[in-house]
Amino acid sequence: TQNNKIGFVGGMDIAVIEKFEAGFAAGVMSVNPEASANLIGGDATSGSTVKFASAFNDVNKGYELGKSLADAGWRV
Repeated sequence: TQNNKIGFVGGMDIAVIEKFEAGFAAGVMSVNPEASANLIGGDATSGSTVKFASAFNDVNKGYELGKSLADAGWRV
């Protein structure tokens, strides 16, 4: 990313998805430590760069969360 803004959208805030999030954050850190500083866990309402749809089958919610991050300049 050119602006060091990276986000993550997960289906649910559960242990196995948190492991995916941690792996994603580690990958970001390995190639762009400045961007990884912005990748901090949170929930769908916190304003964090990490969002959870609270369901794996809600395509629209995932789209909305990803779009909200992208509209704010974050790369998802």
